[in-house]
Amino acid sequence: MQSQNIRYIARLDHLRFFAFVLVFVFHFLGPDSPLVFHGEWMNPKDLAKLWIQNGSSGVSLFLVLSGFLFSLIADGGRKPVRYLPFVYNRILRIIPLTTFFLFLIITVNRAESTPMDILRLLTLQLNTGHPWTGWGHSDAFPSGPIWTIAVEFQFYLLFPLIIGFIRDKGIRWALGLILLMITTRLLIIGNNNPHIFYNLYHTITGRLDQFVIGILAGIYYLRSGDARPARALPLMLAAVVLFYAFSYLFAQRHESWFGAAFSFPVEAVLWSAVIIGYLRFPFPNWPWLDRLLAWLGGLSFSLYLFHLPVTLLALKRFGMSYPQSLTEMLQRSAVIIAVTIAYACLTYYTIEKPFAARRVKYTTPGS
Repeated sequence: MQSQNIRYIARLDHLRFFAFVLVFVFHFLGPDSPLVFHGEWMNPKDLAKLWIQNGSSGVSLFLVLSGFLFSLIADGGRKPVRYLPFVYNRILRIIPLTTFFLFLIITVNRAESTPMDILRLLTLQLNTGHPWTGWGHSDAFPSGPIWTIAVEFQFYLLFPLIIGFIRDKGIRWALGLILLMITTRLLIIGNNNPHIFYNLYHTITGRLDQFVIGILAGIYYLRSGDARPARALPLMLAAVVLFYAFSYLFAQRHESWFGAAFSFPVEAVLWSAVIIGYLRFPFPNWPWLDRLLAWLGGLSFSLYLFHLPVTLLALKRFGMSYPQSLTEMLQRSAVIIAVTIAYACLTYYTIEKPFAARRVKYTTPGS
């Protein structure tokens, strides 16, 4: 989605769509899926299963992208960010569709709904109230992904402060914040056990350093020359290294001391490298593909919120079943994603885009 505060970078929207696809295939695995990694590191099909099993990493990519983009908008801290206009823009971007989605949940759960449900939105508590996902989730209307909105918006409230501190105190302050979050998670784990991972996963306590690493990646991108031409071969070799680094990380147990404390920043560093490499890669000039992927990325918020209801509709009413092979995953995902895109067009053009058009400029010229 385009902004008044920075020139449009279509490839960031490409990555948003990729992040959605990762999350989608993870959610489409279903219970007791046979698509399980068997440790065959040189088998592309087995590695594909490992990535599908860990498609939830797409959430981390979304969060790192947010920090990265805001860092570019603030020119790495050189442009002051006006707090209230920034938050106003974030409200226009997120809250209209979230409110629509919230009232769908209330409609389905009308008998149990109370005024506290509205308070959840106002207090950004959409990531609480459910044992293993977002508030309001049920088979009647699956709404689990709503939890990320709470974490995202909590970061939005902090971003102008974080980028201001980085400007005033330097990169070392940001590194100190990352270290603080890691040691805080160790403190929490020490008082519980590594299975607390999923509480950390769904909260700003687990995710804040991912945003901060995204901000630092944006600063690095700017300082190292954002328009610098890059050669394809070194980036392709780096992509192979990153692929196996991700795969190794995915193969580790999250419910461990390492997983609960360190996997979040490690994952963020890897996604930061992906973002920078993708922005610099000398792709062929295919304007139609660039526009298509950018358009799909612009729909990513609607796609993310509504892919589960569309998926369960296909499973409940149209005779579709969870995929039992990679071929079935590819074929059935294509069908469900296509239907989700059609619905997302309605929500995007009737809800998201009209409100987004009212956004204002929130940066001021840097010194």
